[in-house]
Amino acid sequence: MVLAFRVVEPPRSKSRPRKGRNGFYTESRTVAYEKRIAEVAILQARMNKMKQPFGSCILDLTIVYRRPKRLSRRKDSDERIICMKNNQDIDNVLKAVLDGLQRSGILPNDNLVSKTNVRRLYGKKKHTGQGVSPELACVEIRLSDEFEEHFDNEQDLLKQDVAAFVEV
Repeated sequence: MVLAFRVVEPPRSKSRPRKGRNGFYTESRTVAYEKRIAEVAILQARMNKMKQPFGSCILDLTIVYRRPKRLSRRKDSDERIICMKNNQDIDNVLKAVLDGLQRSGILPNDNLVSKTNVRRLYGKKKHTGQGVSPELACVEIRLSDEFEEHFDNEQDLLKQDVAAFVEV
Protein backbone atom coordinates (compact mmCIF):
# COMPACT_ATOMS: atom_id res chain seq x y z
CA MET A 1 0.00 0.00 0.00
CA VAL A 2 1.36 3.41 -1.00
CA LEU A 3 -0.04 6.86 -0.23
CA ALA A 4 1.61 9.85 -1.92
CA PHE A 5 0.50 13.47 -1.89
CA ARG A 6 1.73 17.08 -1.95
CA VAL A 7 0.80 19.89 0.43
CA VAL A 8 1.30 23.17 -1.44
CA GLU A 9 2.10 25.38 1.49
CA PRO A 10 5.45 26.64 2.77
CA PRO A 11 7.06 24.04 5.07
CA ARG A 12 6.68 24.77 8.75
CA SER A 13 8.82 23.36 11.51
CA LYS A 14 7.38 22.07 14.76
CA SER A 15 8.00 24.77 17.32
CA ARG A 16 8.82 24.21 20.95
CA PRO A 17 5.79 24.00 23.25
CA ARG A 18 4.96 27.34 24.89
CA LYS A 19 3.93 27.85 28.49
CA GLY A 20 0.71 29.73 29.07
CA ARG A 21 -1.65 30.33 31.94
CA ASN A 22 -3.34 26.96 31.50
CA GLY A 23 -0.21 24.86 30.95
CA PHE A 24 1.74 24.12 27.79
CA TYR A 25 0.45 24.61 24.26
CA THR A 26 1.62 24.41 20.64
CA GLU A 27 1.64 27.60 18.54
CA SER A 28 -1.52 28.12 16.49
CA ARG A 29 0.48 28.39 13.21
CA THR A 30 2.01 24.96 13.82
CA VAL A 31 -1.37 23.44 14.70
CA ALA A 32 -2.87 24.94 11.52
CA TYR A 33 -0.04 23.45 9.43
CA GLU A 34 -0.53 20.00 11.00
CA LYS A 35 -4.30 20.24 10.33
CA ARG A 36 -3.62 21.15 6.68
CA ILE A 37 -1.40 18.07 6.27
CA ALA A 38 -4.11 15.94 7.91
CA GLU A 39 -6.81 17.32 5.57
CA VAL A 40 -4.80 16.60 2.42
CA ALA A 41 -3.81 13.14 3.70
CA ILE A 42 -7.44 12.23 4.42
CA LEU A 43 -8.57 13.44 0.98
CA GLN A 44 -5.84 11.44 -0.74
CA ALA A 45 -6.63 8.34 1.33
CA ARG A 46 -10.30 8.60 0.30
CA MET A 47 -9.34 9.01 -3.35
CA ASN A 48 -7.15 5.87 -3.10
CA LYS A 49 -9.96 4.03 -1.30
CA MET A 50 -7.65 3.24 1.60
CA LYS A 51 -9.52 1.05 4.08
CA GLN A 52 -7.11 0.70 6.98
CA PRO A 53 -4.40 2.84 8.57
CA PHE A 54 -0.74 2.09 8.02
CA GLY A 55 1.11 -0.27 10.29
CA SER A 56 4.88 -0.21 10.21
CA CYS A 57 5.90 1.91 7.22
CA ILE A 58 8.51 3.96 5.36
CA LEU A 59 8.19 7.74 4.97
CA ASP A 60 9.75 9.60 2.04
CA LEU A 61 9.59 13.35 2.61
CA THR A 62 10.70 16.04 0.17
CA ILE A 63 10.72 19.55 1.60
CA VAL A 64 10.66 22.14 -1.19
CA TYR A 65 11.49 25.75 -0.38
CA ARG A 66 10.92 28.67 -2.70
CA ARG A 67 14.05 29.36 -4.71
CA PRO A 68 15.76 32.63 -3.68
CA LYS A 69 16.39 35.31 -6.29
CA ARG A 70 20.15 34.77 -6.11
CA LEU A 71 19.62 31.26 -7.54
CA SER A 72 17.17 32.33 -10.26
CA ARG A 73 19.72 33.75 -12.66
CA ARG A 74 19.77 32.65 -16.28
CA LYS A 75 22.90 30.49 -15.79
CA ASP A 76 21.41 28.59 -12.81
CA SER A 77 19.85 25.16 -13.30
CA ASP A 78 16.11 24.95 -14.03
CA GLU A 79 15.74 21.77 -11.94
CA ARG A 80 15.33 21.46 -8.20
CA ILE A 81 18.60 21.92 -6.36
CA ILE A 82 19.75 21.02 -2.87
CA CYS A 83 18.90 23.58 -0.22
CA MET A 84 22.05 24.15 1.80
CA LYS A 85 21.11 27.01 4.11
CA ASN A 86 17.80 27.38 5.84
CA ASN A 87 16.63 28.35 9.31
CA GLN A 88 14.37 25.31 9.65
CA ASP A 89 15.85 22.05 10.86
CA ILE A 90 14.84 18.96 8.90
CA ASP A 91 13.89 17.08 12.06
CA ASN A 92 11.45 19.78 13.18
CA VAL A 93 9.67 19.82 9.79
CA LEU A 94 9.57 16.01 9.97
CA LYS A 95 7.94 16.23 13.43
CA ALA A 96 5.22 18.55 12.12
CA VAL A 97 4.52 16.22 9.17
CA LEU A 98 4.38 13.14 11.41
CA ASP A 99 2.04 14.89 13.82
CA GLY A 100 -0.20 15.89 10.90
CA LEU A 101 -0.29 12.29 9.64
CA GLN A 102 -1.09 11.07 13.13
CA ARG A 103 -3.83 13.71 13.47
CA SER A 104 -5.38 12.38 10.23
CA GLY A 105 -5.61 8.84 11.59
CA ILE A 106 -3.73 7.41 8.60
CA LEU A 107 -0.78 6.78 10.86
CA PRO A 108 -2.05 5.63 14.28
CA ASN A 109 1.25 6.52 15.95
CA ASP A 110 4.36 8.14 14.52
CA ASN A 111 6.53 5.47 16.15
CA LEU A 112 5.27 3.09 13.42
CA VAL A 113 7.56 4.81 10.90
CA SER A 114 10.59 2.54 10.78
CA LYS A 115 12.54 4.41 8.10
CA THR A 116 12.57 7.99 6.85
CA ASN A 117 14.14 9.51 3.75
CA VAL A 118 14.16 13.30 3.91
CA ARG A 119 15.36 15.73 1.23
CA ARG A 120 15.47 19.52 1.44
CA LEU A 121 15.44 21.27 -1.93
CA TYR A 122 14.87 24.60 -3.61
CA GLY A 123 12.05 24.53 -6.17
CA LYS A 124 12.37 24.64 -9.94
CA LYS A 125 12.56 27.82 -11.98
CA LYS A 126 9.44 28.46 -14.04
CA HIS A 127 9.82 30.48 -17.21
CA THR A 128 6.89 32.76 -17.91
CA GLY A 129 6.35 35.46 -20.48
CA GLN A 130 7.35 38.05 -17.88
CA GLY A 131 10.54 36.35 -16.72
CA VAL A 132 11.39 33.60 -14.25
CA SER A 133 9.17 32.77 -11.29
CA PRO A 134 10.05 30.14 -8.68
CA GLU A 135 8.05 26.99 -7.97
CA LEU A 136 5.77 27.29 -4.96
CA ALA A 137 7.03 25.92 -1.67
CA CYS A 138 5.52 22.57 -0.71
CA VAL A 139 5.97 19.30 1.12
CA GLU A 140 5.78 16.01 -0.81
CA ILE A 141 4.91 13.00 1.32
CA ARG A 142 4.99 9.31 0.41
CA LEU A 143 4.06 6.57 2.87
CA SER A 144 4.76 2.98 1.91
CA ASP A 145 4.60 -0.39 3.61
CA GLU A 146 6.58 -2.14 0.86
CA PHE A 147 9.62 -3.25 2.82
CA GLU A 148 10.95 -6.01 0.59
CA GLU A 149 12.49 -3.79 -2.09
CA HIS A 150 13.90 -1.38 0.48
CA PHE A 151 15.23 -4.23 2.59
CA ASP A 152 17.10 -5.78 -0.35
CA ASN A 153 18.68 -2.42 -1.22
CA GLU A 154 19.63 -1.86 2.44
CA GLN A 155 21.26 -5.30 2.62
CA ASP A 156 23.31 -4.58 -0.52
CA LEU A 157 24.45 -1.24 0.89
CA LEU A 158 25.29 -2.81 4.22
CA LYS A 159 27.44 -5.47 2.50
CA GLN A 160 29.29 -2.75 0.58
CA ASP A 161 29.89 -0.75 3.78
CA VAL A 162 31.19 -3.83 5.60
CA ALA A 163 33.50 -4.71 2.67
CA ALA A 164 34.84 -1.14 2.57
CA PHE A 165 35.39 -1.18 6.36
CA VAL A 166 37.26 -4.50 6.22
CA GLU A 167 39.56 -3.20 3.46
CA VAL A 168 40.65 -0.26 5.60
